[in-house]
Amino acid sequence: MMNTEQSLGKIACGMSEMAATYPNDIIANNLARVSMKVESQGHPFAPKLDALDMKIVQFYLNKSK
Repeated sequence: MMNTEQSLGKIACGMSEMAATYPNDIIANNLARVSMKVESQGHPFAPKLDALDMKIVQFYLNKSK
């Protein structure tokens, strides 16, 4: 079973990869931005994920199924 850090790392990496090829620049930029925030979770002084960030993570998870 994966721990939380591994799961967040996998999500961050997947979001970053999707951002590199996503055809809509606004969505691609948000995927890249939020992937960096997700990757830093669990570290001291990591930026909090707000409601929009969570919607972007959910968008990624829905598209990556």
